[in-house]
Amino acid sequence: FAYVADKDIGDAQNKQVAFLNTAKKLEIKVILKINIEPLEDEVAQLKKGGIGTLAPISFNKTKAELTLATSEVENNPRDEEVIEEMTDKVKFEINHTTQVANEVKRLRSTSNLKFEAVALEIENRLLDISKAINESDFRDKPIRVQTDMIVELIEALTDSEAQTKLENEISNLEAKLDANQEKLEEEQGSLKESNKQQKILRDRIESLQQQLTLKQSLIDKLTQDLTTQNETDAGPE
Repeated sequence: FAYVADKDIGDAQNKQVAFLNTAKKLEIKVILKINIEPLEDEVAQLKKGGIGTLAPISFNKTKAELTLATSEVENNPRDEEVIEEMTDKVKFEINHTTQVANEVKRLRSTSNLKFEAVALEIENRLLDISKAINESDFRDKPIRVQTDMIVELIEALTDSEAQTKLENEISNLEAKLDANQEKLEEEQGSLKESNKQQKILRDRIESLQQQLTLKQSLIDKLTQDLTTQNETDAGPE
């Protein structure tokens, strides 16, 4: 503010830029200390424990992931989603490298093969299976645990398939039931129309019978009248 008071706007702006740069560097330093430094310590412990020798491929991948995460956090110090995503990836690789090294140790006690390559081959096969099921990745777990988790996925998938099959069967039955119901309604409609026509026919027959009865009554009456008339005309002889 002293620069502004002295009307030295140029110096004030330069000092402001310098202050903002310093503040940004401090902010990044704090973010790195909170989120990246603990991961750096874990990677250092892996190296100290000989993991870099036991599983160099996985260890180098972990270091590369850590370097990438550091760069992303430095470039996005206020983006919590990016920070969480990148640090989670590093944590995953740390756990993954630890599990690979453990498998190498186990294999070393029983074989003289290229232990890490064997361990990676085994887990890659398991990864192919879990990815095919539902895109899961269990490589940060021991291989025995990975196997158990994949078995659970398969069992769940089997149950799901059975459920889907049952639902499809129910849908098919419901469709057939609906079709039968429609057919029954059509037949009932036809029967109703038939009954209606039969009633009309019965009414017509009854009407004709009534007309016939009426005509017969008229004929009988005319016949009786003619007979009476003839008897009258003939008279006594």
